Amino acid sequence: MGRQQVMSRCALLGVLAAAVLAGCGNSESASSSSDSSSSASDGGTITAKLGMIDSLTGLTAGAGTANACGAQVAVKAVNAGKTQGTDGVKLDLSLVDDQSTPAVAAQDATKLTSQGIKLFVGGSNSATVLAAMPIINDAGGMHTGGTSKSPDFLTAGKYVVRINSDSAQDSRAVADFVDGRSPKSVTFVAARGAFGEGAVTAVKADIDPSIKAKTVYVGETATNFDAVITDLVKSKPDVVVFIFGNSGQQVAWMRDWQQSGLKSTLVAYPGNLGGSTAEAAGGAADGVITLDIYAPFFENEANTTLLDAFKAYGGSIGECKGKTVDRQFGLTYAQVLLMAQAISKAKSTDPAKLRETMLANTWSLPQGDVKFQPNGQVDGQYTTFVGKGTDLVKYTG
Repeated sequence: MGRQQVMSRCALLGVLAAAVLAGCGNSESASSSSDSSSSASDGGTITAKLGMIDSLTGLTAGAGTANACGAQVAVKAVNAGKTQGTDGVKLDLSLVDDQSTPAVAAQDATKLTSQGIKLFVGGSNSATVLAAMPIINDAGGMHTGGTSKSPDFLTAGKYVVRINSDSAQDSRAVADFVDGRSPKSVTFVAARGAFGEGAVTAVKADIDPSIKAKTVYVGETATNFDAVITDLVKSKPDVVVFIFGNSGQQVAWMRDWQQSGLKSTLVAYPGNLGGSTAEAAGGAADGVITLDIYAPFFENEANTTLLDAFKAYGGSIGECKGKTVDRQFGLTYAQVLLMAQAISKAKSTDPAKLRETMLANTWSLPQGDVKFQPNGQVDGQYTTFVGKGTDLVKYTG
């Protein structure tokens, strides 16, 4: 072999060695990118991709659009540097409509996870959230539970936490309130289906067994309650608890109740009376009592920031049109804020690291300082509210 051939071969080997080393470097970079769970770092800033599958149309669109409003306002606030504990974090939100349909929610989850998105917020009902979870879990993703209350959510994925209260917590809070009134009789008026029937069963199991309890079920989309009201006028229960799954039913029920002139104590199951529902009821929520873990009048720094952010950004977001700050908005805003705070603290968007960080710390959110149980469920602290005109105020009776 000639000297020129030897040199050429050595040069070629040098090129190949450089390529191999470069390939090793790219492989390490790709692994790092995968571990960062849909994020990019630029000069110390972590830009994280969030996915949101919610009901912008269909039966639960009232709740879903409020959720979408809350998430988008939170993203704008975080990206503008207006939120506490989110230094070095930028968010990129992908919002898709599940049409209030589980099958569509599953398709949406496939679409978003195929784009590399692993961090999820939002979801306005348990059926759609649970339909998306197997796909999100298979992709190694994390979910903050939306406003779902199903106990099944906490076992539907490896990396889950839930900001919203669950059905067991809600039912215990209602039972405690009912027991505190020392009634002789209570009537539950609930929509048929897993949510309504499950809630009734749970509250009944928790209330004082000496209380005479009766249940009246209506259709999931019923909005005419004349027959139910007529029966209540005759039976005159001391307390009536209503449990419906959508805001249209809740508003229709309160209007029919107001027109009846009934004097029983009317209690809305948690989630059945928020600020936007009270406003939509046009005064029919006046005197209606509810218990919940969030209200717009809470006095803390995170909630003040939330209210300021809604004023600053709500007008530019389509899903915020006609909305007010209520529990749907507040709890979805809180999910985005929690995600950003955890990313900032963990310096990562890896789902496993984020869940570990969330469980290990106390978080300042619009509902107050919150901690999580080992299974990922938030420790909900309840406040009692009452409708006043078209708003909610703290109940002191």
